[in-house]
Amino acid sequence: MRTNLLARTILPALAALALLSGCNGGPSAKTFVWKNDGQRLRIAVLPFDNVSVNQDAGRILTSTVVTYLLSTGEFDVVEPGVIYSTLASEGVRLTEGLSLEDCRKLQPKLNADAFVIGLVEEFGEVRIGSDSYPSVSFSARLVDARTADILWAASISKTGADSVKIFDIGRVSSLGKLARRAVGDMAASLYRSKDPVVAALAASSEQRPAVAATGDTHGPATSTAPATGSRSDGSATYGEKELTASLKDIGPIKVGAITYKRHFHDTVETRYQLSDGKFVEVKLVDYRKPDISEKFLRHYHPGEQPRKLESFTAFANDSDFGEHHLDIAVGQFGLFLRGPKDRKSDIESLGSSIIALLK
Repeated sequence: MRTNLLARTILPALAALALLSGCNGGPSAKTFVWKNDGQRLRIAVLPFDNVSVNQDAGRILTSTVVTYLLSTGEFDVVEPGVIYSTLASEGVRLTEGLSLEDCRKLQPKLNADAFVIGLVEEFGEVRIGSDSYPSVSFSARLVDARTADILWAASISKTGADSVKIFDIGRVSSLGKLARRAVGDMAASLYRSKDPVVAALAASSEQRPAVAATGDTHGPATSTAPATGSRSDGSATYGEKELTASLKDIGPIKVGAITYKRHFHDTVETRYQLSDGKFVEVKLVDYRKPDISEKFLRHYHPGEQPRKLESFTAFANDSDFGEHHLDIAVGQFGLFLRGPKDRKSDIESLGSSIIALLK
């Protein structure tokens, strides 16, 4: 039975991953990894997003995670070059985790059971007392490639001073070594969540066919997380209910089914249908604070000159796939619109109207 097969193959793989996250924080050639004849879990590690000051941090952390997975010998890991080319050919931008539509595009091409996605928040040095230490902070998610459901999530933060006892014993001076230890902590967290991960993947594989690469994305609204509760910093709460209510019909332009996801931030997605039947995809992300919202947008558009739309910072460009992208930092929200580039004026008008709804 497929459920038992997954349990027999994924559990040893996760156990091997945990073994590799030993005290040295890196893969060990001496670690015994149990192999079997069953079908192995196929994982695609998507490029980690990066908002740290180190421009190479996303690439480095992505490569480190790939190395860990390969080191177990228990996973089929999709070649990173294939992933990059598929992202480009399918026009998928990983601005805020993965949507169901993204999975519909990527899963058949990569033939993956699960995606690993991540966000690097810090990758460099910090001052602790009178000394400088390397510092790594990132979040990671394991996402069902067929359903876009989040199977596991973890946030990891480490500094080179974490293990210091006395006389600098235990200090980690290498940023690369600290990154490997941080990924080791991530692996241990994933192993601790093995039972629900195995159950979810088994249910997905048995009960749901792989998503199609094309087709209408409209349907019942879906949710994988409860509405966000009150925040410790006292800021306004925008969970599933509040964000969903923010997107409404705008005159004759009708809003489609709204889906809610919480990847790294609370996110809702939908499509607005224009008068000629064409669609504009809309994503609304709650970054919680205005400075964070603008920081993300500037990160997504390095070297580009921003403009103003309804007094808010905005970036607009045309892709090589015939689409016009309009990204706007609306206070604490990130508003992302994508549609046919011959309908730029309609996309900008729609953006202005949604801004009015958010005010």
